[in-house]
Amino acid sequence: MAVTGMSTNDGAVGVAQLSHAFGGKDVLSDVSFRAEPGHVTALLGANGAGKTTLFKCIAGLVRPDAGRVFSPAMSLRSGQPPAQHIGFALDATALHPGRSVRETLRLATILAGVGRDRVGPMLDRVGLRREGRKRVGALSLGMRQRLALWVALIGDPRALVLDEPANGLDAYGTAWVHDTIRSAAESGAAVLISSHLLRDVEVVADHLVVIDRGRVVSDGAADDLLRLRGTHVAAADPDALTRALTARGMQHTWSAETATVQASPEAVGQAALEAGVPLLHLSQARTDLQELFMSMTTDRKDG
Repeated sequence: MAVTGMSTNDGAVGVAQLSHAFGGKDVLSDVSFRAEPGHVTALLGANGAGKTTLFKCIAGLVRPDAGRVFSPAMSLRSGQPPAQHIGFALDATALHPGRSVRETLRLATILAGVGRDRVGPMLDRVGLRREGRKRVGALSLGMRQRLALWVALIGDPRALVLDEPANGLDAYGTAWVHDTIRSAAESGAAVLISSHLLRDVEVVADHLVVIDRGRVVSDGAADDLLRLRGTHVAAADPDALTRALTARGMQHTWSAETATVQASPEAVGQAALEAGVPLLHLSQARTDLQELFMSMTTDRKDG
């Protein structure tokens, strides 16, 4: 029998040994991870990897076959609004299209147990003051994304679960979402996001969980996962640096005036010092998140 709920007093949100199948086909297999308070954790995976099902399990929309979900909302006392413990923004198009923006926010304040005096300031924060009377169904996808995120935040929850929060947004809207997400984490919330916009994830997330075919294939700090065993180096005399690296058998490639060397920064610096080559730049190399993602996941055409 599945154990589907467990409280976390520390505010973390996540799953433990979670498994689920549809029509005899495994969608999630023994998935475990934690999104910690004060951090932005990004869940990454190709289409069909199980991300949507996993988020629905956390939201209580799908009951898993085995394992458990844990979040601050599991420790609710009778009468406490869930929105003060965890906020969800899983599908901006799910907001009632017939309600106005202002009505949507007023209803959210009631459900969250907070004052209606928050509606005005929220309209300003979301940038929808002029659209307050407009029907949600008449908003652009980007505007609905902003509205959905603020509905999730309205109760000042200890945890946030956001599916594709920057989908449909322009550069300004994306920057606003990044700032809002980081601000929530800096205030102590556990933030779990999913996004196919890998460069946006690289900007905002400090912890990465990668799933492939329903299984976790990587789980760790973003800085650790994106760090290569290599070095970026530049010198006033690139030819002299090339000779120094080649003489010591250090494989390297050039891009513009910077070389990427398959050796540690200490080893590269020592080679340059011994050869008398002054350096302009020396740093640990980082892999691109897309490169990491492609190396760990499988392209699947089914949703």
